[in-house]
Amino acid sequence: MTDGNRIKKTSGNTVTRSFNGQRIAIRKGRVLSYVHADHLGSSSVETSRNGAPTASRSYYAYGSTRNSSGILQTDRTFTGQNSDSTGLGI
Repeated sequence: MTDGNRIKKTSGNTVTRSFNGQRIAIRKGRVLSYVHADHLGSSSVETSRNGAPTASRSYYAYGSTRNSSGILQTDRTFTGQNSDSTGLGI
């Protein structure tokens, strides 16, 4: 039972899977990535199907990016919020 929470979103060739309100996997075309969150729900590491890290990001206290490598395939960043064009969560 999903309790009304979205568990799958399809947009074009991108499929996003969620569990308990957190994004856990993204498939773009044939490429599957897993999204791992930190203790605040911030998207911090993305891994490939075999578990190898493909992207990572860490944040300062109010959400600006501290360090990053690669490109996270999600628009949910600091504390799981959507990022807008200013880089701030909404």
